[in-house]
Amino acid sequence: MSNVLDWLDTLALTPTAECHLDSRSVSKGDVFVALQGERVRGQDFILDAIQRGAVAVLTEGPLDDPGIVPAGVSIFQEKRLREKLAEIALFFYGNPAKRLSICGITGTNGKTSVAYTIAQLWSAQPQQTGAMIGTIGVGLVDRLSENTLTTPDILSVYRHLKACADQGATQVAIEASSHALMQGRIAGLSFESVVFTNLTQDHLDYHQTMEAYWAAKRRLLTDYPTNYRVINLDDPYGLAFCEACRLGNTALPKDTPLLGYTCNATMVNRLPKILAIWVSDITRSAYGITCVCHSPWGKGTLKISGIGDFQLSNALAAVGVLCSQGADFHAVLKTLPMIKPVPGRLNKLGGTDRLPTVMVDFAHTPDALAKALQALRPYCAGKLTVVFGCGGERDKTKRPLMLREALQYADTVFITADNPRSEPPEQIVADMLQATPNQARITIELNRRLAIEQAIANAGPKDMVLLAGKGHEMTQVIGTEHQPFSDIAVAQEVLSKA
Repeated sequence: MSNVLDWLDTLALTPTAECHLDSRSVSKGDVFVALQGERVRGQDFILDAIQRGAVAVLTEGPLDDPGIVPAGVSIFQEKRLREKLAEIALFFYGNPAKRLSICGITGTNGKTSVAYTIAQLWSAQPQQTGAMIGTIGVGLVDRLSENTLTTPDILSVYRHLKACADQGATQVAIEASSHALMQGRIAGLSFESVVFTNLTQDHLDYHQTMEAYWAAKRRLLTDYPTNYRVINLDDPYGLAFCEACRLGNTALPKDTPLLGYTCNATMVNRLPKILAIWVSDITRSAYGITCVCHSPWGKGTLKISGIGDFQLSNALAAVGVLCSQGADFHAVLKTLPMIKPVPGRLNKLGGTDRLPTVMVDFAHTPDALAKALQALRPYCAGKLTVVFGCGGERDKTKRPLMLREALQYADTVFITADNPRSEPPEQIVADMLQATPNQARITIELNRRLAIEQAIANAGPKDMVLLAGKGHEMTQVIGTEHQPFSDIAVAQEVLSKA
């Protein structure tokens, strides 16, 4: 038998049978796909999958030890197994685009905020229910389940989409990481709309160059069927892409529908042939941002509770997605101030007449850290302190850049551990410090709990402390272990004892 789908058809699978790339997720009656990964070999986990109940196994080649497979377990070899994953996903979970309207979001920063906002705004629309797949979780937006990757493997993506539809979702926002786009984790999907938020330095350990990184992100805009492309005109890559489209310098037709969004009104005049959503008369305060929003669907007052123009930009992207798909512009603007803040994105703690204000944010790139500190500075009457580190086994070139931004925008800097993984934290710190001869404003404390405690203890009621890098995360990855740790929980505990 030469076709993997024909082989699957011959199996006496139960209606609830699933297909997994991770043996730990296998249950009785499931199929296990033993794929060759970047760091692990799927074949090494075949026995574990069978012991958990797998009735069939897909491999890319002959088994190292055919004797491990007991009688009754079917084996099928497919040399182009990775290329077949989308078809396998469709076999098990059906075509999600027939049941759901899907929005894909890519970019270095802002994916989670845009996805979470979109899902909430959809749920506020009549007869609509929003869901998401992303960094902070998967499922219906009001009851997200934990997620381990920004974009899970392709079988998990299709499984989650089916589950969302079964639970009543009508709209799903999916964060599409550059890794996911390169590795085909959303292959076979079609989108109602796609969003590009921005591109700043990150993941160069994987992509090597910014050009390759952009090429990966751009795939969502060019390689997938979609009705609407919503693009940040304030980002140079987004602006250049829109200009290239209109000049016919991309694979897309000149008349490809584009919707730009911008916090800078002059951008609208620069690209007169592109529909745009933009703002004017911006008023900023510690309680949020109010402005006039201009769009192809009219003009109205836009309010958000977050601070920082990057949050305003994310809100514009979300409004653009909903309205391009038919939602009422004024109803969306009315709903926007009521949506919940994204967990771990500039979440505020403390800030009483005797306690400092502590902000917790996921910022883990130079650009995101700079923007978070810049957003806080106008509302800090005293000293601004940042506590952060850099992830181990990730892009090393951004480490000194992170510290440079911290020193530029904060008064005091605490360097600590982020997720060191199997890399020595001392080496990570050394990489961060390599271009910083003057370390007078820097305190190094590799124990993250102690660093947070010290930063808060040294801050007064008028001061602010930004805990950056981990945001919503509930664990710290040390070695290969995920140890329980939450910046929010630690900060709350320290503040309660102050």
